[in-house]
Amino acid sequence: MANSVVSVDIGSTTTRIVEIDYKRNNPNVYKCFSIPTPEGAIDDGQILDPEGFGELLKQSLTENGVKTKKAVYSITSSKIANREVIVPKVKERSLAPLVNAKATEYFPVDMSLYHLAYNQMGEVEEDGRKQLKMLVLAAPKDLLESYYDLSKAAGLSIEALDYAGNSIMPVIRADVGEDVTLVIKIDEASSVLTVLDSKKITLQRNITYGSDSVVEEVVAADTLGGTSYDDALKLLRLQKLIDLSVEEPVEKKRGPGRRKKIEETAEESESGVSTEMDLRRQRLIFNVTQSLDMFVGSVTRVIDYYNSRNTERPITKCLLTGMGADFVGLDQMLASEIETEVRVLDTVSCAKLAKDVKKISIGEYIACIGASIDPMDLIPPEHDKRKAGRAKAAAKEGKSAKGGLAVGSDQMAVIGWVLLGVGVVATGALLALSLLPYNQAKSKNTALTTELNSLMPIVDVYNQYMDKQALYNEISTIYNMTNTRNDGLRNFVDEMEAKLPSQSRITAFTSDGLTVNLSFECSSKEEAVNIVNNLRSFDSLAMISVSQYSDTINEEDMTSKVVFSVTGTYKLPDAVSINQLGTTNFETYDSFTVDVTDTAADTETAETTEEGEGEEQ
Repeated sequence: MANSVVSVDIGSTTTRIVEIDYKRNNPNVYKCFSIPTPEGAIDDGQILDPEGFGELLKQSLTENGVKTKKAVYSITSSKIANREVIVPKVKERSLAPLVNAKATEYFPVDMSLYHLAYNQMGEVEEDGRKQLKMLVLAAPKDLLESYYDLSKAAGLSIEALDYAGNSIMPVIRADVGEDVTLVIKIDEASSVLTVLDSKKITLQRNITYGSDSVVEEVVAADTLGGTSYDDALKLLRLQKLIDLSVEEPVEKKRGPGRRKKIEETAEESESGVSTEMDLRRQRLIFNVTQSLDMFVGSVTRVIDYYNSRNTERPITKCLLTGMGADFVGLDQMLASEIETEVRVLDTVSCAKLAKDVKKISIGEYIACIGASIDPMDLIPPEHDKRKAGRAKAAAKEGKSAKGGLAVGSDQMAVIGWVLLGVGVVATGALLALSLLPYNQAKSKNTALTTELNSLMPIVDVYNQYMDKQALYNEISTIYNMTNTRNDGLRNFVDEMEAKLPSQSRITAFTSDGLTVNLSFECSSKEEAVNIVNNLRSFDSLAMISVSQYSDTINEEDMTSKVVFSVTGTYKLPDAVSINQLGTTNFETYDSFTVDVTDTAADTETAETTEEGEGEEQ
């Protein structure tokens, strides 16, 4: 273990630690363990309490028998900005100057506060020329500096700082084939989604949903508070608490009397406790599954985005890794939602695991393993001894060259001074000619950069507004699709009062979601015709039909009585077009229908007769 390091992945609730060989293709993994991250010690990847956290880290290393003092960190933070860029294909030594020269184009911020790093994603061809696709990172220097403060307090020296999105790559490349594969690393509060095509990164995205929402549901379900965070993790890895087939328990919809109903059901069963426990477990599974909706929705959007731009080679496989990858049922739920093969990456083929290490959930430590194999160059220059040594050597070589230039004959000295004078004059002339347009371009660039920085928050506000507007339109449209024709019953009654003759008499009235049935009594056929004609003019009716017509004469007073029934069909609600549905995810709209049933909730009946008895039609 002469060249071993301690590789650390600090999460919002758990810190994962691995003792492993450094920068070896098939390293030995000696130890894997985790400790709780102190509350308030880290915020979005930045160490807030390096002294206290450093003492805890130092103590945990001693307790677990880790003697190495060299550390590697895998950093997860939304403060680390990343951009996928296309640059000309140049030699390796020219890439760093090229990236630094274009830094302000990629990141419109004060670059003196950030450290740049990059990773090649492969070659692309544009306009017949070969270009390089690169992932460029900009990490805040104060964030990186906080890890040096932590290491100092823990008695460690930093060998490498890596980005979590890069840390997983050395491990997963050994476990993916030539297919287009989506790898999802699920952390506590966020997840990293990486698409690989023939083992090369083609897309990488961060989403702000992780395993914490699931774990918190399990912890909250224990009303006595006996379930800890670690206990909830173990429970999710042992029992199937994620299941789309489990529906919401019915007792939630029974109102204030639901507790009594539960007790009655329990008394009827052989064991009353088991029934109530089953309901609680059903509630837990339903809540845990529902808590993953936002996570699954974000994954689906990334897949749709990628597939829409790569129709010839869409995503065909999905690998889950990280802290929440092995939650029982998560792979099945995700597979049914994204309709893609989903597998849990529960083994590591690029490293040799010790016997004790093989017994743990290895996916939780994948970032620690990968960060020690091939980390990115996130170490700032002021902390990089190799860069400082190269700069010192270059400076020394330059000094020696100047000294050599001073040694020579008088003639060489004269010629040198003449050439120097000519060079100064030529340089002055060129500088004078180029200084004015340069200053103008520089001033314009500064003004545009300042304007862009001032407008950047508007982009987030606009995107949030558009998301909320799209969601509102979806909900409004779907709500309109649930409307039944019986919703306008009051308007229909008001229309009858306004349009029917005052002498007409309604003896029976029934209405459901489809039709309305009316029984009339009037004094003549002419009046009956007038009633029917008026009904045909109703805005709320599509058609009417007359049935059960009778005409009788009272022999005592010779008065006529006409009795007849009318059946009217409501007009359909306003049609909802597919375009109105926005981003709603339906597989097909042809099979989507609104089910209208005749229930007590949407049926109203009003029936009257001269004797006060109702006659149902």
